[in-house]
Amino acid sequence: MAITLTREELYDRVWTKPVDVLAAELRLSGRGLGKLCARFQIPVPPLGYWAKKSAGKRVGRPKLPEADAYRQTILFAGPTDLEPADPQSDDHPLIAFERAPANVIVVPTDTAPTHPLVLKAARGLTGAQRDKTGRTLSRPGRLRIHTSRPAHERALRIAQLLLTALEHRGFEVDGAEDGMRVTALGEPLAIGIEEETKRVEHRVTFTEQKQIDRGWGYKAPSHDEVPSGALTLVITNVSHMRHRFTESRKPLEEMLNRFVIGLVRAALGLKRQRAEAEARAKKEAEEQRLREEEPRRLAEAELRWREEEGRIERLDRLADMWRRSLKLKDLVSNVQHAVGLRGEPF
Repeated sequence: MAITLTREELYDRVWTKPVDVLAAELRLSGRGLGKLCARFQIPVPPLGYWAKKSAGKRVGRPKLPEADAYRQTILFAGPTDLEPADPQSDDHPLIAFERAPANVIVVPTDTAPTHPLVLKAARGLTGAQRDKTGRTLSRPGRLRIHTSRPAHERALRIAQLLLTALEHRGFEVDGAEDGMRVTALGEPLAIGIEEETKRVEHRVTFTEQKQIDRGWGYKAPSHDEVPSGALTLVITNVSHMRHRFTESRKPLEEMLNRFVIGLVRAALGLKRQRAEAEARAKKEAEEQRLREEEPRRLAEAELRWREEEGRIERLDRLADMWRRSLKLKDLVSNVQHAVGLRGEPF
């Protein structure tokens, strides 16, 4: 099951057990645990600390610095979280954690972007060109934000709280060439924020009106796609599972826990898809092996049939010889009886 530790508890464990031992207990890599401690401002033992301590030398440790209230607890996935039987099961500990009322992600209206990845995305939106729908797209290697300019501030505020919440839950968040990657249950998931579009009647421009007057009105579109104001959280590198979370009755700010659940389910779905793909590949490889072995099996079967046929032919010849021998003996006996010979047969 999932493990929840406070900063103080993790701080005590880091200074009482070597990093590799503690990381194995928490189902993390040594590097992942180190990055997690840095994220939550937890000092870790320096190089040579455990050697000095085992040698009986006097060693000290720095105090745990203060942190904001939001970073007081850390959630770790337990051993059973890696290979669940049903990827859509609501019994998964990480899903149950997100459904708990105490863990609701709240987005204050006065949240300012402070996360490095959000600030980088904000800089990438500055001066970005609008596409034909009127939306701007952040540059490659940044958090994918594809919204109109009036929605930038809100999208960045949502991204700030979402990334902070993900790091608070122990998910690794890193930039990648195709956007932002969140590692959930060992699966890298690319995420972003998009603004939905809506169809509106096209407003004829002066140039298009001149074309219409010349009889080229077919070149002017009848409708346009424009920003609708509705934001969507997306997972861009999954398929055949839910990957878009669009606000409708509820604003996107109230759907962040649902999106985290979507990340967990997407990670479990990727594991299931990989297992199914491996099973299909194994089955196909076995079928291919059987197809390749079919000529050899047929050749061996034909050889066995010919050998058996040869043995039958030899047996038939021996049977014929035996029958002829019996006929010759009967003939000799009849001739002797006919001529009245006695004694040794000739």
